Amino acid sequence: MMISKADCKKRMMCEWDRHDGIIMIWPDRPGTWGRISDELLEDFLNVYSKIAESEVLLLAVRPGTKDRVRDYMTFHGMDMSNIRIEEIDYDDSWARDISPMILIGDDGRKSAAVFGFNAWGGSYNGLYQDFDKDADFAEKISGLLSLDTEIIRRPDGSPFILEGGSIHTDGQGTLMTTEACLLSPGRNPGMNKQEIEETLLSATGCEKMLWLPRGLIEDETDEHVDNVCTFARPGEVILAFTDNRNDSQYSLTEETYNYLLNERDARGRKLKIDKLPLPNPIYVTKEEADSIEAAPGEQPRLPGERLAASYVNFCRTNKSVLVPQFGGENEEKDHKAIEILGRIFPDKEIYPINAGRFLLGGGNIHCLTHEY
Repeated sequence: MMISKADCKKRMMCEWDRHDGIIMIWPDRPGTWGRISDELLEDFLNVYSKIAESEVLLLAVRPGTKDRVRDYMTFHGMDMSNIRIEEIDYDDSWARDISPMILIGDDGRKSAAVFGFNAWGGSYNGLYQDFDKDADFAEKISGLLSLDTEIIRRPDGSPFILEGGSIHTDGQGTLMTTEACLLSPGRNPGMNKQEIEETLLSATGCEKMLWLPRGLIEDETDEHVDNVCTFARPGEVILAFTDNRNDSQYSLTEETYNYLLNERDARGRKLKIDKLPLPNPIYVTKEEADSIEAAPGEQPRLPGERLAASYVNFCRTNKSVLVPQFGGENEEKDHKAIEILGRIFPDKEIYPINAGRFLLGGGNIHCLTHEY
């Protein structure tokens, strides 16, 4: 059943709406994270604790592991008073892409739109082929949160494939995505661009869709928008950008910048564009590639592979902005990103997060989190 704007008068929750909480998932997939080290978990705990300062952290863990995870977190000094641990099975830890889309009604009540998930491309170019648990995750979360739920479907009745990281909204009728992702043959074959747009505008309560041409080069999600551009607020976007013409990303971001210059949002406004510099290219080392234990049907990490590093992949809590930091040759750019975001969000604490291990896993802080 498809959501009708006329029937429900709902809109997709935007990231500056006040959150009841943020969903995250405990990391344990060897093909994504390799050996689950204390260093990796320390980075996750840093994100968990910062979220829990301002809202509930809803943390999904494997069935039978709740007590062990709670004990580990307590031993490492976590304040558990604002942390809700729930046993829900899953395949990987990318909460942004497998959680329900939260809708807000005119009366302020929240509900959920549930989309299909096929590991970023299914049999065409998916990152793993056994994704049934991730595909069921959104409905289970919706049930835990006692949300009325709609399943968004294609014309043939099958679930409409969509990951949370592939769209952004401004809360005032504008939806933003990339053509590279939503028009990929691995998402919704048999549907053209207009049909995809109509489905998403109906499902999210939006009125206009911005189709950015591209995302980040070698982004294994088929170039999710949350790695290249986001709304700061209505009428203003933050764009990952490089002015280095020798960087293969240059032409892609230049094309996206020119597209945004000539577009207007659903309210007819020209967009203010804040440029956030891209990190210097980060490549997988042989040691890092060897540490990943890919299962059959799962894409391995390869030495020399460029990772899709971006400061735009940040997470907003009710009080703070959690910003990826990459260190090494990017230390100066790390500081620059903090400085720029501090100007864009003067009312928020800008909080740096060591994110290199998240990046090696294939995403970053925004990808690991989903507000509700």
